[in-house]
Amino acid sequence: MITVGIDPGKKGGMAWGDGTPGRISCAKTPETVEEMASLLRIIKPDKAALEKVGGFIGHAQPGSAMFEFGRSYGELRGALAAFGIPCTLLTPQAWQKTMKLGNSKGMSKTSWKNELKDKAMKLYPGVKITLATSDAVLIYHAAVFGSQPHNYTTHSDELGF
Repeated sequence: MITVGIDPGKKGGMAWGDGTPGRISCAKTPETVEEMASLLRIIKPDKAALEKVGGFIGHAQPGSAMFEFGRSYGELRGALAAFGIPCTLLTPQAWQKTMKLGNSKGMSKTSWKNELKDKAMKLYPGVKITLATSDAVLIYHAAVFGSQPHNYTTHSDELGF
């Protein structure tokens, strides 16, 4: 069973695998809905975990940027629905809590993102993980392994999978 974890947005990523310990693939989130559809045809996921986003992305943005972000997010959801891929929406707080990551209080955005990347790299040391794909890797891991981030022999249905 293939699961894909998706961190939406221009600087987001996707991570997918079949739950085999330590084995995943990842890539930047495609820029167009056509590229997304093409990648989904190749991956053939059975389910998806998509980060649930709102109208605010951490700092003030012009309306046009927020519109573009919302359009991109809607296209992701639409592509998943068009392919009949069940999708669970996870808030950042939910997947970060599942992964026992704490929070970013008192840290710069760069420091927090680097901490998330380091965690993803420790979980998957043989995989090329970038700042663009690290959140997707952690979303995938939280969806597949739930609250058992270091015990690859246990599968958790904590997040509805």
